[in-house]
Amino acid sequence: MLNFKYFPAAYLAVSIIVSAFIVVYAWRNPQTRGSRAFAISCLISILWMCSDLISGLSGNFPEQWFGLIIKYFATPILPVAFLVFARQYCDKPINFIQIKLLMIIPVITWLVILTNHRHHLFFTKLEIGISGAMTVELGAYYWSVHLLYSHSLITAGFVTILIELTRASRHYRKQISLLFFALCIPIVVNILFVYKISGNLTPLTFPIIFPIMAYAMFRHQFLGSNPIAYETVFH
Repeated sequence: MLNFKYFPAAYLAVSIIVSAFIVVYAWRNPQTRGSRAFAISCLISILWMCSDLISGLSGNFPEQWFGLIIKYFATPILPVAFLVFARQYCDKPINFIQIKLLMIIPVITWLVILTNHRHHLFFTKLEIGISGAMTVELGAYYWSVHLLYSHSLITAGFVTILIELTRASRHYRKQISLLFFALCIPIVVNILFVYKISGNLTPLTFPIIFPIMAYAMFRHQFLGSNPIAYETVFH
């Protein structure tokens, strides 16, 4: 986990507040396709940031384990929420039965984590280091099931947005491109962390994409317009 000082903790705390406002705004604008799934994705990201805030401010095992539980409650369902958002936004919605099927692996993942002390399939090592940070080594289930499934859903979501980008008119292409770019930031940083190329910086990227999302909302009316619907009428 991150070795937190006061500034990173304050940084995440402010980010959580900003994210909460975005969740409320998106949820209160259901007329835009995908806005509810977008709000849920932001809410899940808040849980992730809270988990790192809790773990970073604590120096004992129980509190850091609690933060880890929150983190891995959020991360299995974030790819599902992202795929649902991408499909809804591009007018290819996923029905409730399909969402329940997509949630099967995340639910199994939660059960594997909660029973990890019996089999060590998700975490093979959990201990507090000299610095007070928790050392985590991930097991076979993480690499072979959780990570593979999450990356598959994320890839499907990005492909959906890319296909829509190629179909959109020049007037709305900038809006969709901005959305795609903003979503790429945390995904790329997380991949670098998973493969140990960089540190655990993924939750710190969420505040970076907030100004991009805000620009998309107010400059291009991201949550107040529906370019896909206009494109359909136009065609």
